[in-house]
Amino acid sequence: MASTPASRRSSGADPVVGRPVEVLAHVQVRADGDLDALEEHLAGALATVAAWQVTGESDYVAHLACRSLRDVEAELRRVREHPAVRRVTAQLLLHRVTGSAQA
Repeated sequence: MASTPASRRSSGADPVVGRPVEVLAHVQVRADGDLDALEEHLAGALATVAAWQVTGESDYVAHLACRSLRDVEAELRRVREHPAVRRVTAQLLLHRVTGSAQA
């Protein structure tokens, strides 16, 4: 694998100071799930950097930033426990590669 130029690669810790552990949580919603309530639930969490309603296998993708893996586990549990949620999977973000649009 070729190395990535330093100017295009950065640590996952950059966007949220003090919360260096970042994940993308992929949320599948129950057929009868209250989307407005789920969006409020996601938006109300300190860990939520942003969340998007998306097409595909997941209904939402939430970018979460936490202080530790223990905090990630707690936040994912909090999302899973919402009554509108059917399933949550997560991906740990290792590093960010920024494009030219990120000027």
